[in-house]
Amino acid sequence: MLVYYANHSVGNSDFTLTAYPEVEEQLLKLIDVNKDNAIDAQDAYLILMYYAMESVGEHPVWDEIAAR
Repeated sequence: MLVYYANHSVGNSDFTLTAYPEVEEQLLKLIDVNKDNAIDAQDAYLILMYYAMESVGEHPVWDEIAAR
């Protein structure tokens, strides 16, 4: 997700996560965690927050994280 965001943020819109368009479409839906139709820094923040909370033994809930 971070590599995708980094590439697209510098104008490399040809960068994809996979060579399969139907898989790409599904992946993009999954990594747009705040459902604003953009893969951006906010999605990265939310994913990293979830990961950080999990790594210290918390059990995060997406709705609670998104409300921050």
